[in-house]
Amino acid sequence: MPAAISHFETGERRPSLENLLKLADALAVSVDYLLGREVARATSASGKLLRNFERLSLKDQEVILDMAKLLLKKSPKP
Repeated sequence: MPAAISHFETGERRPSLENLLKLADALAVSVDYLLGREVARATSASGKLLRNFERLSLKDQEVILDMAKLLLKKSPKP
């Protein structure tokens, strides 16, 4: 794939949808980001959490949201 990426960067070739998906997964970004349609998300812990959260099922997302609510109740107010 390194040779293919070089071709993409120089404009000699356009990536297939399959290659865009593989590249986006490898870089942990969206295809929209690779196409310049989305601003890069933060690489902070919150950015990583959001990327992983979006990959969960809706049921698992609800579990995470419930856990976050419990943790907020438990932690002292600033």
